[in-house]
Amino acid sequence: MRVATIDCGTNTVLLLVAEVRPGQTPRTIAIEERLEITRLGQGLDQSGVLREEAMLRTLAALESHAERARALGAAQVVAVGTESLRAARNSDAFLARAAAAGVPLRVLSGDEEAWASFRSVVASLPPPAGGLWS
Repeated sequence: MRVATIDCGTNTVLLLVAEVRPGQTPRTIAIEERLEITRLGQGLDQSGVLREEAMLRTLAALESHAERARALGAAQVVAVGTESLRAARNSDAFLARAAAAGVPLRVLSGDEEAWASFRSVVASLPPPAGGLWS
């Protein structure tokens, strides 16, 4: 089965489309990866809000990535947001616009984001002799 993830970060929007093969090694095979620099968090530290031009760039990237994922046959597209969407006072407005564009985002907590990063790194490594924590 083909699935896709979209990571909407402070500076980039990442797309990964992968083939998931339960019970096989490797279990997940990347079909396509894309990165677009949109700088959603541009000026966020100073203003506390997402700028309109940054939101427009990011919405365009989200739509483009979701369209590409579907064109590649992704049965499921999961989109998440990270720090800038946790911090911005107007993130609800951006999230509503993303959902209206057909790319609903789930904002990860800081702990969820750290756990996802950890799992991603561990999954990319060969299995260690004697187990992960030996």
